[in-house]
Amino acid sequence: MKWSFASVGLIVFGLIGVTIIMLFEQLTTTNESDYYMLKEVTEAAMIDAIDLKYYRETGDLKIIKEKFVENFTRRFAESTLLIGTGYHVYFYNIMETPPKVTISINSTLREYTIFNDTTAANVNNTLTGILEYTNKDSSSSSEISSNEKVYETREFSKTYYNIIDIKNNVAAITERVNIPEKLKQIGIKDVKIKEIKDIKIVSEEQDLLDAMLEREIDWASATKQDKRTNFSIENLDINNYYTGITINNVPQYYNCHEKKGTFDGSDYCNSGEKNEYYISWTSPELNTAKEKIVISYTIVWEYQEYIK
Repeated sequence: MKWSFASVGLIVFGLIGVTIIMLFEQLTTTNESDYYMLKEVTEAAMIDAIDLKYYRETGDLKIIKEKFVENFTRRFAESTLLIGTGYHVYFYNIMETPPKVTISINSTLREYTIFNDTTAANVNNTLTGILEYTNKDSSSSSEISSNEKVYETREFSKTYYNIIDIKNNVAAITERVNIPEKLKQIGIKDVKIKEIKDIKIVSEEQDLLDAMLEREIDWASATKQDKRTNFSIENLDINNYYTGITINNVPQYYNCHEKKGTFDGSDYCNSGEKNEYYISWTSPELNTAKEKIVISYTIVWEYQEYIK
């Protein structure tokens, strides 16, 4: 009889031992897998969250906090989709610059019951990640020497056209010009009009067509409903435009953000936008019955471009 009880006791202790071993194994395995998954997901999310515009402009690293949280949550959820373990994710001390994050994940294992005693174990992993890089000169310091040239002054020239009404034998216009698309790119700043040159009266139909096609691209007011370009047969006929004289007086310009230019255009800088540029031109007396004139000229834009 006593051997029967001994056998039952041995079996019970064996089951308890197996349960403890299984619990310990799951704790160890879960802890290790959670750590490496946390490390890899954090690194990938920080790289995805780098602010490229800030890097191009300053040469320093910065992460976008909201983008990092979004990327980490998505990547971590995708990595644990088939595991079946419940996780709680906590974000601590997310710094955008210099990039530093602290994340803690808490995973709950399934419950174990031994002699009516139910036990559940939690595995907690906390990781602090710092994103670093080496400068292009292979220096270990992230500081940029004040003597190094980060931005370079460059110029960009573009031909513009104006279609102007003639009133009382004089053609006059003051209009806001748009920045070329090339100068709206990341890494470009301090855009301004440097000079205007090469003015002439348009006398060819191809130039007239270019003027009409580019009008709504180059001029801010041309997109208003009552000033849209009219591509009628009459407006496409160069014979309906004045082409009689040679002009030498180039248009004047005004850079609103600098409050500088070749004429005082401060009264026009009232739309509230950061960068505005205005062109003004008045013709000499024309003595014509024609109602319109088209002029072309070159605007030379000056800007700073990030080169490091």
